[in-house]
Amino acid sequence: MVCSVSFLPSLSSSFSVPFRGGVPTLKRSPTAAAAAIEAVETGIPTIHDTVSPKKVLIPIGYGTEEMEAVIMVQVLRQAGACVTVASVEPQLEVEASGGVKLVADTSINSCTNEIFDLIALPGGMPGSARLRDCEVLRDITSKHAEAKRLYGAICAAPAVALQPWGLLRRKRITCHPAFMGKLSSFWAVKSNIQVSGELTTSRGPGTTFEFSLALVEQLFGESAAQEVKEDGVHESRPPSHRRPTTRRLGEENGGCLAKRRGEVTKRRMEMSEEAKSREVTNRSQKNGDEAINNGGD
Repeated sequence: MVCSVSFLPSLSSSFSVPFRGGVPTLKRSPTAAAAAIEAVETGIPTIHDTVSPKKVLIPIGYGTEEMEAVIMVQVLRQAGACVTVASVEPQLEVEASGGVKLVADTSINSCTNEIFDLIALPGGMPGSARLRDCEVLRDITSKHAEAKRLYGAICAAPAVALQPWGLLRRKRITCHPAFMGKLSSFWAVKSNIQVSGELTTSRGPGTTFEFSLALVEQLFGESAAQEVKEDGVHESRPPSHRRPTTRRLGEENGGCLAKRRGEVTKRRMEMSEEAKSREVTNRSQKNGDEAINNGGD
């Protein structure tokens, strides 16, 4: 199944992010995801050396951190993964922690017989607790981890969901600073990203791009992650695209700006000297005229 996601904010304070499967209806620039879709349709290998796209499960629930969920979905699909967003709630439409409405592809109950290459849990509260309390998701994730397949969690989810499920044993992990105290001090690591075997964890909304790219690298390789990174708006612009400063303008023009400034300064000094000279001449002439007039008297 080819999965897509569109971002269509409404004019209200919240917006709906429809995570619906199917062929994308919006025109998009060629990406790794497009290459993967084309490969499935034509049988042509992609840069990831695979015809069948990797399958990823991202569960969401009431109070899920929307930034983490949306960025994870977008980055993974950009890389060519077939992402299924599954709701752990009775309905597909879920209100996230910031009031944003997220619409899942399907219910978590429909995923019980699926085999995924990666399961990634977004954080947020009470979203992480809603994921933890979903028995279906717990069973799916536990079997997935036992099979040595990739799984990950970000923000509060490592401590709130994975730890009670027993999926952090003998793993180096990180999570949101507010929940670090819930982790074993021996295995907890204060880092933005922590990869330990099949498990990848991260700290929160501000590290979601980095977290998502780490997942892409494990699924498709370093080159695929680099490609997505270069296409992303979070990538720093090259020096040639930066607005030039006055100093850089001078340096890039071989010192022409400094030379011009020197010429202007020199000209101002010359004009000042000329003005002084004219003033002295005028004063002398005035004094001479006064002397002549006085002599005539």
